[in-house]
Amino acid sequence: MSKSKRLMELMMTVNRMRKFTVKELANQFDVSPRTILRDLQELSELGVPLYSEVGPHGGYQVLKERILPPIAFTEEEAVAMFFASHSLRHYPSLPFETESSSALNKFYYYMPGDVRDRIDQMKNRVDFFAPTRQKESQHLSLLLEAAIFQQVIRMQYPAMGSPAA
Repeated sequence: MSKSKRLMELMMTVNRMRKFTVKELANQFDVSPRTILRDLQELSELGVPLYSEVGPHGGYQVLKERILPPIAFTEEEAVAMFFASHSLRHYPSLPFETESSSALNKFYYYMPGDVRDRIDQMKNRVDFFAPTRQKESQHLSLLLEAAIFQQVIRMQYPAMGSPAA
C-alpha cells in the first residue's frame, strides 16, 4: 500500500476508532510501530487533532473537535448539494446557516473551474421563491436538535380564538 493511501485510510480509521494504540494500528496496517508513529505525526501536522496519554492504559485519541476525512464527490453530487442549498435560500432563518455556508464555500473553492461555472450558471438561472417561506421559523433549530439527540419536546398551542403568546 502506498504511503498516501495508508495516510488516508489511517485518517479515516482514527476518526472512527476514537481511542487506539500504536500497536493496534501497526497490526491493522501491517507496518512497524515506528512507521505508525511517523504517520500519526504527519496526520497531526495536517490538522488531525490527536491527543496521546502515556502509561499502561494510555494510547492515542482524536479530540472531539475532529476534522472529517476528505470525501470524493462526483461532479453531479457536488452540483446537487449546491442545488439543494440554493433552493433553501429564501428561508429567513435556517439551522446551521453559518456552518453550511462555510462548508459550501470551502467545497466551492476546491472545485475545478468548469464545475464552479456549472454551479454559477445554475444559481443564475434557477430560483425557488414562495411567499409562504417568508415566515420566520423561530423553533426550527430547536426541533432539529431535539430530533438529532432524540429528545422529547412539549409544544403548547394557544386555544382557538385567543391571541398567540
